[in-house]
Amino acid sequence: MGIKIGNIDIANAIIELEFQTKINTIIIENILNQTQHNMTSGDIKDIRRKAADAINEKYGANTITLND
Repeated sequence: MGIKIGNIDIANAIIELEFQTKINTIIIENILNQTQHNMTSGDIKDIRRKAADAINEKYGANTITLND
């Protein structure tokens, strides 16, 4: 990408914020759709993967890579 202000890569910051927003959206949707509201660490990893997949689909493969 390449838009920078000082040492901040604006495009990267926007993608990271959208990734976090996508994670929050998926978590909220899961909580609202469950009768029991117990999320495991595995559930969180699955949600992070879904969010990364959604961002990568929108911006191109490997825009977000997960290290977990």
